[in-house]
Formats: sequence, structure tokens, C-alpha cells
Amino acid sequence: MAEEVVNPMDICPAQTKKLRACIACGLVKTSQQFVENGCENCEEFLGLKGNPEGVETCTSGNFHGIIALIEPGDSWVARAKRLGEVTGSLADDAVKELPEPIRQRYLAEQQQAE
Repeated sequence: MAEEVVNPMDICPAQTKKLRACIACGLVKTSQQFVENGCENCEEFLGLKGNPEGVETCTSGNFHGIIALIEPGDSWVARAKRLGEVTGSLADDAVKELPEPIRQRYLAEQQQAE
């Protein structure tokens, strides 16, 4: 099965104002980008693509710092912060909690991956 090719422009923020970070993984994009493309790290359980209400619930405009990853597989920062394998801009720390039902699904998914 071929790996899905991700357009880097879908992952990088389209602008520098009004950015939001995925609460689960920290991916930083505009609200519109989350609605159009979802979260490349968490889409299977967050379902943000085409879901403006989900974007409001599962992303935060309140975060500290941005880490830009070009080659996450080779990055010690990505490994140390457990940022995943998606190229792009990630929030160092998003200040918001996932809703409990989504948090439970996220934790279950993480346990299955280990």
C-alpha cells in the first residue's frame, strides 16, 4: 500500500495571524486549513476536515512557540517532544484540553500504537 503524499503547503500555515494549534499533536495552521485538510497527524480520530465546529473544539489559538520540522524522522527535537512524523509547524505548547470523549479515543489510539 502506497503512503499518502502530503502537499507541504497543506501543512504549513498559510499566514502568520490567527493561527490555531491542534490540541492533540500541536500542528499549527489556520482554521481554514484545518477545515479544508484536517489535521495530518490526528485526522482519523479528530475528524476536523469539513468540520468547523470540531476545529473550534479541538484546536487552540492560545499556544506558546512554534517548532518547524522539515525532516521529522531525523530530528532529535521531534523525538524528544514526541511530535510525530508530519513535516510542518508545531506548537511547542497548546494551552487547552481536549474534550474528554476525544481525549479517551486519543489515549486508546496511542496505546495501540505502542
